[in-house]
Amino acid sequence: MTVFRSPGFTPTSTPRTTDLVQSALQALATATTTPPSDEKILFIEERSVWEPTSWLIQCCWAALAKAGAGDEALSVARLAALRQPLAALQVLHQLAQQAEQSPALTVLVRNELAAHQSRLLESALSPAGRDLLTDDTNQIEGLLLGAASAALIGDLALAGACLDRLDQSMISWRRIMDQPEWRALLAESVAYIGLQAQTEHLIQGAVRRFDDAGVQFLHQVASLLTRRAKEQLDEAAVASTTINLLAACVETLRDATLTNLQSRRLAVTVLAQAGMVDDLLAQLTIIANLLTAQRDSGINRQSEGLLLRQVKRPKAKPDIDFQVYTLQEAVAVMPIQQIAREQRIGLAEQLAWLGTRSDGWTAAGAAASLIQLGAVEYAVNVVDKIAPNDPTRSEGTLALVRGLLAAGEPVLAATQVNKALAWARTQAGRNPERAITWGLAEIYLKQGEPERALQLLNQWRTTSTSLLQRLRTMGSKRLDDDALRNQSLRLQALLQLNQANKEIQTLFTDLATWAPRLLDGEALINFYVQGLLQPLLNASRYKPALGLLPQLHAAMGKLNGHKHAVRVAEVTTLLAQPLAPTSPLYNDPATRDILTQFLVNLWQASAQRGIWQVVHSIEGSLPLLLALEGPQAAVEIARSVADY
Repeated sequence: MTVFRSPGFTPTSTPRTTDLVQSALQALATATTTPPSDEKILFIEERSVWEPTSWLIQCCWAALAKAGAGDEALSVARLAALRQPLAALQVLHQLAQQAEQSPALTVLVRNELAAHQSRLLESALSPAGRDLLTDDTNQIEGLLLGAASAALIGDLALAGACLDRLDQSMISWRRIMDQPEWRALLAESVAYIGLQAQTEHLIQGAVRRFDDAGVQFLHQVASLLTRRAKEQLDEAAVASTTINLLAACVETLRDATLTNLQSRRLAVTVLAQAGMVDDLLAQLTIIANLLTAQRDSGINRQSEGLLLRQVKRPKAKPDIDFQVYTLQEAVAVMPIQQIAREQRIGLAEQLAWLGTRSDGWTAAGAAASLIQLGAVEYAVNVVDKIAPNDPTRSEGTLALVRGLLAAGEPVLAATQVNKALAWARTQAGRNPERAITWGLAEIYLKQGEPERALQLLNQWRTTSTSLLQRLRTMGSKRLDDDALRNQSLRLQALLQLNQANKEIQTLFTDLATWAPRLLDGEALINFYVQGLLQPLLNASRYKPALGLLPQLHAAMGKLNGHKHAVRVAEVTTLLAQPLAPTSPLYNDPATRDILTQFLVNLWQASAQRGIWQVVHSIEGSLPLLLALEGPQAAVEIARSVADY
């Protein structure tokens, strides 16, 4: 890969180029003549399989497609056609996923697919077919993208024709099923086409022909059908189509021979979506017997255990965890209101029994699902049975309180809060109290109950210090890690209460001052974004939020590569909120100037660290750039770098 280009990139101005676009192009030009200041950056860049310019073009069309700017996204995608022949079809697929909310996109996608139809359906052996699809991989993905896009906008004839072309070609369906991305596109096509001879053949033979990949395919189809049914409950025709297709998936799984636990777990979820509790319980019994047989036979399942958890849980039992997780997934997608009371009781009893046989994390998941089933007493008993010396008891309590509040049981939730605080104060160290106090405060803030969150924070016990320590800090206001967390939650509560500006300003100043002294790296950025920026913007406190930008810029400038792009995108997505048409600052020139200068400073600083750093910086800035300058700005950047 060429990291530096010679001669240097020269930004070209057009009558439509804005100052902000020109600043981005100037940063790219500066970066081409500036070697990376950090050797680690150069090492990362040299391993990239992309050119910086081609990657930026892809980011531009992806951001435009996500924003629903169809014409602009397609124009940029055409710039990438040489390297990415399927870029335009990928854009159409993203636009088709938004078509239900935008009829104009439906018309655009339909017209563009019609223009691609003859070339898509050409045989891979003909010159016309190879003009667009240069190899069989592109042919497969192109037909799958075309089928999925057409099905999403209701063009079932074209969707079926694309699948028929796949079936007639010399392409193995197993090859498609073994590729997760292709399998997802096929599942989307089948879910929206409905039950026809072609799709019925795929569904009925899924497990027999494709083994575990076929089970995953059926699970994806069923998940899409369930989501679609929830979105379109009033359309009888759609509901009937959904029921028939879901029934075909269920029948295939009921009659199939499933070869491993993961396939049976997915089968349980599909059965739950269809409300077939008896078959679900039968599968759970088989899963429990298989787990027992594996344990008794001494089969080494250490590698599977690593997949089940990523934290140390010495008191957990993997077999129980797997069963509880399977039931959690089933309850989450189950039409609970349509399930008979006796069947719900049977599910609740089994889940309650399993929830008490592992640690607090498992109990937390079981309690949340039990509340969904309406078994509140079972959920309380599961959490009560967690061993007092188990530090994960806090997780069970948090899940229980969260579920009780969501179920409309504030009195019972308050009782559990008092029990949890009493337990935390009997434990050695401060970690249990931290987990309970801060976790409960966050739960109440999300429920819109800031008064209750403040009551919890007011009960925080400050650590006693020696006389000498108090004398050293006398006359100065110092924050430690605990105080930083407490004050951040207090600020969020006061913002929800819309309290006086003076108190909020004092808290904000203290937090902004001490955060960079106590935190660094991504922890500091997390605190800035989640603890300060997002709450301030949600409360429409734009002045202190915009005042935080220099510190955010300094913190994000220390990250490299993709991490930098992700963090910048997270921040700029939030900063685009004040520019929404419904915002009072929509036409405020001062706000636009501040945000524009923030981007310019960010790009200029990134330009000093090499071409890839500024590319990632512009990549992450696209949400705010689109909000400030509109979709044409991204088009101008893409066109300029395409000529580079």
